Amino acid sequence: MIDQMSRAPIVVDIMAVVLVLVLPAIVLSIVLAKRRQYLLHKRIQQVIAVVMGILIIGFEYEMRTMGWRQIAEDSPYYDSYVMPALIVHLLFAIPTFVLWILVVYGAAKNFGTPPKPSKYSMIHKRMGRAASYLSFGTGITAWLFYWLAFVVG
Repeated sequence: MIDQMSRAPIVVDIMAVVLVLVLPAIVLSIVLAKRRQYLLHKRIQQVIAVVMGILIIGFEYEMRTMGWRQIAEDSPYYDSYVMPALIVHLLFAIPTFVLWILVVYGAAKNFGTPPKPSKYSMIHKRMGRAASYLSFGTGITAWLFYWLAFVVG
């Protein structure tokens, strides 16, 4: 039997592990786009979008139905750092989610198959860069919140 990494619900543990994999995948995807390997860039981004979409839905369902506070109360940081860490995380996560939807939708609407540069390319590049930076902020703050709320103690 596999032991969980933390006190967190399993979907939260899975999200923590997937974030370790997604962030390097984002970097790889950007490198591929810079090398004009647009189709591979597109495929990696599609996989990231689908995987993260499924995980976010599962995560939100779990948090809404099971909650997290009663589990996080065992953390020595529950009354001090857990909520500030969550707030900072949400300041990254919510804009990241919205921007990724816009980037993916814009790419689907403005790039053909196979994808190639168009008038939309500069907008896509700028929005994608912002979404990537926000994704790293989301990942770092998610790990911090995860550690403070569910691992320590």
